[in-house]
Amino acid sequence: MYNYIIIFLLSTVKYVLGVGYSIALVDNIIASFTVTILGSITGVYIFTFGGYRILTFLRHNYSLKKRVFTRTNRLIINFKKKGGLPLIALLTPIVLSIPIGCIAAVIIYGSRKKVVIYMIASVLAWSIMLFGGKQFFGLNLDAIVK
Repeated sequence: MYNYIIIFLLSTVKYVLGVGYSIALVDNIIASFTVTILGSITGVYIFTFGGYRILTFLRHNYSLKKRVFTRTNRLIINFKKKGGLPLIALLTPIVLSIPIGCIAAVIIYGSRKKVVIYMIASVLAWSIMLFGGKQFFGLNLDAIVK
């Protein structure tokens, strides 16, 4: 029971750690898959909607008088044109962490519902690939994790 709580909490923040912990320490792959998915989806909801509230608070209280077009703004615009929300969602579970990916997606795109849909689809796809590869194709992910 303790392992499942740790997997859930790790998956809300950093998906890869939750998957690694579940593969290394839990034998029941179905339960491990379910707990990892539930933790990740919970993290997506928390950081998409909670991150939006934090951003609106910061923008309201600490807004700049004049916006300056900076190098960071150019990078954001290029990123939005080349990959956009699908690319952020694809990178979030594995490369980025769920909080960073969700807040970045909310900053770039205003639609929180769209961000949640893309992030959940990405988490599901990565989970199916990782757990399915272990279960059906016999990939030895245990050696990589340990």
